[in-house]
Amino acid sequence: MNAIETAKLITTKVIFENVPFNVALRIVGRMKNVSKEVFKNASVLSGSFIRHGGIIKDNVYFVFPKISDEGCLDACLYLTNRVFAKKVPEDEFSIYFKKALEKEGLELTPEIEKRFEEISTDKTKLITGQYEKGSDDYLAYRFNAPRFLVKMWRKQYGDNITYKTLFANSRKEVKFFRVVGDKKAFLAREPDFVDTKFNNLVTTKEGLLYSESKAFEKGELFQESPVFQYIFDALDLDRFRKTVVYQEHANDFYLEIMARLGKEAKFDLIIGNASAYFRAKKNIEKFALANVDCFESSSENILACIPEKAHIFFVNPASSNYMMLREVPDFFIRCHQDQLDGIIANEKKALENCSEFVEEGGSLVYVVSTLNKKETTSLVRIFLNEHSDFTLEKERQFFSFDDTGSLMYYAILRRKSSDD
Repeated sequence: MNAIETAKLITTKVIFENVPFNVALRIVGRMKNVSKEVFKNASVLSGSFIRHGGIIKDNVYFVFPKISDEGCLDACLYLTNRVFAKKVPEDEFSIYFKKALEKEGLELTPEIEKRFEEISTDKTKLITGQYEKGSDDYLAYRFNAPRFLVKMWRKQYGDNITYKTLFANSRKEVKFFRVVGDKKAFLAREPDFVDTKFNNLVTTKEGLLYSESKAFEKGELFQESPVFQYIFDALDLDRFRKTVVYQEHANDFYLEIMARLGKEAKFDLIIGNASAYFRAKKNIEKFALANVDCFESSSENILACIPEKAHIFFVNPASSNYMMLREVPDFFIRCHQDQLDGIIANEKKALENCSEFVEEGGSLVYVVSTLNKKETTSLVRIFLNEHSDFTLEKERQFFSFDDTGSLMYYAILRRKSSDD
């Protein structure tokens, strides 16, 4: 199979069979008739189309209004390759595309070719003109974001922050990694990594697949957002006082406890998600965390895991996770407004349940990966109104356009002591 056929297969599984993009990649990547180089190019082509699918299809239907679903997919991949991916030689793809159009009784006329050429040199011309510049629809198409999300961000944060966030989300994400040990010594022996402004955090040189680095296999670093440096710097982490982490999706931030207190540090992990639980168990083994207890449990059953209260209790529930817009190509097509009520209810429940296990004078640390006031500041205010024994010590919303490149929020809530 060539890159075009392979990209069609991946995309078909995602769009028409509702298979998650990462799962579709695993399925196709195991096929014996797909070479490594073909798979790599096809993955980029398919991912680029899925990420930009709305505006690409809009342009295809604009010039081929009666095209079939299969013909539309061929046209979308062709246009995606010309505008974004550029992984298949244009001459090769043109031959394939013209044959596909012949089956549809269509042709690539000079007028259509001219339009496609203009789009390939000026991406702003992808927007066909039916949307008013600056409207919710215009911004949604330009930045490949759900319309309801654009509307919500504009209402909650204003036009300036919304535009800057959308623009930043359309750029490549910078991934940060926490060095376990001395950063200067690590950089001296690992030339593929470069320094950052953040203590103990590095990033990779352009083009390096960090997962292929032996430093990961040896447990010398782990992926971590700079946000957690800000959070941990604000806490009185103490090896002699109990720390608990409750989370509902895969996130390795709890390894920061190990990085600060050493591999002998004692803390408890309560994981409300099966895949995240198995990932945590692997991390415990990989980093030789002999004093870490790990439980798979929902927030309703914490008592069965830890009967005593904690000095610091992290709450990291499943959220709308809008950070994934820039990371996962098919997040756009799986992100729906009607999911929000259930997500918010679960976040509130997790915060409520975990708060019962914070000792007097201790901290409840609420962390979510999203940009939505109903899941962040508003939810925390509701909690504080209902729990007079907690006070807000610190909170911050991060944005994808700031130095962290992250859409995360945290709040540190302190439980009053009898001396207050």
